[in-house]
Amino acid sequence: MNNRWKIVEYYIYTRTKQEDFVLKQVEVLIDAPEKAKKLCHILSGHKGAFDLAKGRYTVDGKSIIGICTMDLSKPLTLTIHEEDDTVMEEIREFVVKGR
Repeated sequence: MNNRWKIVEYYIYTRTKQEDFVLKQVEVLIDAPEKAKKLCHILSGHKGAFDLAKGRYTVDGKSIIGICTMDLSKPLTLTIHEEDDTVMEEIREFVVKGR
């Protein structure tokens, strides 16, 4: 039982550390299912975490099912947790504005 607690404690620590590592937020528009599939494919090719949000509702940017549950008619906020700048070049066609 003591070992389980240590694993959970470690997970919470690493997750909190990752959430503090926000590099960039941009507004993206994914107004077609083909675009959702393409964005998911691009983000899945990178190691970092990507969150798509509208208001309080947030999904994993690498999940096609998560993306399709969002209201795709309006811009979404994409939070990028990755140091590599190549992802910004690859998603340029989806970006409406950056922060």
